[in-house]
Amino acid sequence: MEDQAPRRGRGPDPNEWLDDPRYVVDLVARIVRVSVESAAIVVSLPTLGI
Repeated sequence: MEDQAPRRGRGPDPNEWLDDPRYVVDLVARIVRVSVESAAIVVSLPTLGI
């Protein structure tokens, strides 16, 4: 079991790297948009007829 020691000396906090508080929300929105567009492309492909 990992000890519950504070983060001191364990490296940088990734939350401090975010300059834009909406970065994660915008990133998720972009991922969803690409996923929906990819699904639409796959549905529009012709069948292979194998």
